[in-house]
Amino acid sequence: MPRHDSIFKTLLRSFFADLLRLVVPDLTGSLDLAHLGFFDKEFFTAERRRRELDLLVRVSFLGDGGQAILVHVEVEARATAGMGWRLWRYRDQVRRVHDCPILSIVLYLERGRAGVQVQKLTRDLLGPGLREDFGYVSFGLAGCEAADYLVRPEPLAWGLAALMRRGPLSRPALKLACLRRIATADLETSAASCWSTVWRPTWG
Repeated sequence: MPRHDSIFKTLLRSFFADLLRLVVPDLTGSLDLAHLGFFDKEFFTAERRRRELDLLVRVSFLGDGGQAILVHVEVEARATAGMGWRLWRYRDQVRRVHDCPILSIVLYLERGRAGVQVQKLTRDLLGPGLREDFGYVSFGLAGCEAADYLVRPEPLAWGLAALMRRGPLSRPALKLACLRRIATADLETSAASCWSTVWRPTWG
């Protein structure tokens, strides 16, 4: 497993509600972010090859209807061609096990289009006019401005800012700014220790 996978899975699991607030803010007001269900992420293809998703989380809607969505998140070191098709295949795998709407998100640590983008794929399944659409959300960190995320209320944003454009700040100054925001936050002990695990190897 690539090192960044393990590090960022730990981070996003601890601050999953923050991730949703950053990438789908219009949706979060209707979700019960206090009760999240993390699923077994291992699936198998038709050829019985093992595939493991980075994160798969069940999030219920507020109210008594019992409705929920599954949020599938992949963390990629950099944007690569074909990621959308890969997410499409993963969605089909999840649907074989869970009968639930699926929101697919990919977090790009390097490259990729800056910020939050809604991506769409279309393919002709049975000929012209018979098409299936697939949409997913990408969040590219490298092109974002760190200053914009350091002023946000979500602690996850302060940590991710370390991988964004520094603007007039030097690299040490950006690191210090991120750490100051984290140090003054009212975080639970487990969440605070997560930052130490994540950013020590990231910053060196």
